[in-house]
Amino acid sequence: ESSFRERVHVEEDSPAARRKRLLNDASLKRKVLVLEGFWTRKMCNDVLMCLREEMTGLGIGWHTKRHSAYSTVDLPLLEVPKLDSKLRRVLWRTLLSELAARFGFLSESDLFFKDLFFVKYEAGEGGDGK
Repeated sequence: ESSFRERVHVEEDSPAARRKRLLNDASLKRKVLVLEGFWTRKMCNDVLMCLREEMTGLGIGWHTKRHSAYSTVDLPLLEVPKLDSKLRRVLWRTLLSELAARFGFLSESDLFFKDLFFVKYEAGEGGDGK
């Protein structure tokens, strides 16, 4: 039978405890993690094309009041089910796998998506629309 101390150590090293520590790490909140070359231009264009087609087919548009603290034009991935079913699997296999390795989790199954959404950005007058 394991001692209380052993059980506490296991609980402190659980995926949930590790996630909580990372989410409360102020230094991580000031950093931006960039994964260079994570998506190719072709993949980005394919996702954008699928997003536009599905939004048109469903007759839905962008949200502007989803976040009270942040002024965004966005659309939750869940609202485009065809794209969601494809993209979530890809992100699970690639993004969560990469993040699990970088932050000391045993596997991507120790992580989950809380909120996946697209954000629409447009260059204003005189902006760089590239």
